[in-house]
Amino acid sequence: MSVWKKTCCAILTICLLASSLAGCSFISGSTSDDVLQKAIGIPKDTVMMTVNGTDITAEVLCYWVNSSVNYLKQQQYNYKDVVWTDEIEGTPVKEYVKQDAAETVLLYQIVEEKALENGCSLTEEDKAELKEMRTYYIEYMGGGDEATYLEELRLQGVSEETFLHFAEAGFLYEHLYDALYGETSENAPTTEDLQAYADRYVQDQGYTDMADFLAKTGYLYAKHILISTQGADGNPLPNDQKTEKKKLAEELLARLQTSETPIALFDELMSQYSEDPGLAQNPDGYLFKPGEMVEVFETAVKSLGDNEISGLVESDFGYHIILRRPSVEMFRSGWGQEKFTAQLETWIEEADVKYTDAFDQLDPQQLSEAMEKIYSDAHPAPEASDEINNATEAVPEATPAEPVENSAEETQAPDTGLPESTTEVPETSSDSSNPATEGTN
Repeated sequence: MSVWKKTCCAILTICLLASSLAGCSFISGSTSDDVLQKAIGIPKDTVMMTVNGTDITAEVLCYWVNSSVNYLKQQQYNYKDVVWTDEIEGTPVKEYVKQDAAETVLLYQIVEEKALENGCSLTEEDKAELKEMRTYYIEYMGGGDEATYLEELRLQGVSEETFLHFAEAGFLYEHLYDALYGETSENAPTTEDLQAYADRYVQDQGYTDMADFLAKTGYLYAKHILISTQGADGNPLPNDQKTEKKKLAEELLARLQTSETPIALFDELMSQYSEDPGLAQNPDGYLFKPGEMVEVFETAVKSLGDNEISGLVESDFGYHIILRRPSVEMFRSGWGQEKFTAQLETWIEEADVKYTDAFDQLDPQQLSEAMEKIYSDAHPAPEASDEINNATEAVPEATPAEPVENSAEETQAPDTGLPESTTEVPETSSDSSNPATEGTN
């Protein structure tokens, strides 16, 4: 499930930035504690809908309404204002935005409920990462000042508790996936399951079969234990240190060669000893095409059979011990996501969702415009001096600079949690942090 978390950045966490970025940078200017009540006359604790008996307040729903509006501004209107008289996919914009927000809320609630039912909870590692995320948000949203960060959240109509609770759902999503369809779960796929999914997938992509797919794409799949012979500066270690590194690599290889369960041991040793900086992002290995890795690494992988472990392979990066993964394994994540998507859809369809009069009366346009006014009123632009005004009059009006598009991870709107498979291979890809990647310094 790490791939989903990496590629979508835990869609239930990183998308938090969408609305915070769109609101620009707030620094001060308190009005009342309840910004929503000031904006649209609805207190933040007003129940807007219920999901399986759980109340969903205005604070939560309106956050996602605003986030959906900001996403439309970026993606649909090229960073300009929403045209509220438009239709999207045949649905009036106002209705589309409210429906999108409600679906996001429903997904979050279902994930949280089902995670609890399946014994999933935050780990100590999750909690540590949440602390790091908070530190990042304080720096990114508040310029390093906690009070400014909290004020930004308040001006978006959301408390820090609620804001960070959204982030928790990303971890719960990952744990729920692992509990239901992970490699150690009762529902883990057999080799036959993966082969059937792979055959169907490659045929949908226009290939005759798996052999045709591999022949034409050249994909290889492998994981490795790297004992690095480079210093922190990227330069080679002294010969005496390199000798010690080689000795360690040989000891690890010997353990693997005498083990009765070398595949399981490989993962243990990789976790404990590998000095690959990309390991955390690619725990399942690297999927790559010819020419994407240094030649010695690629050649070694090609020489191995499925689940075969190499001898020591030396590159400029250090000593590698490589495990070639069966090609069908590259489809494990795709298989799991297909199953998980279907299960989520079933839970969502079965959910008991009720909407209140307050939900029906909520006007996304009124909410968005009122919130924007609160932002601008709280932080008025400084008046230009006469000298600046005169200078401005003498200069032709400049064309607004084209907005710099952020990566999908940074601007991804609230997602349905049901990722679409649009790439050629549905699990993983080579990573720039992989020390076996061609051209890495």
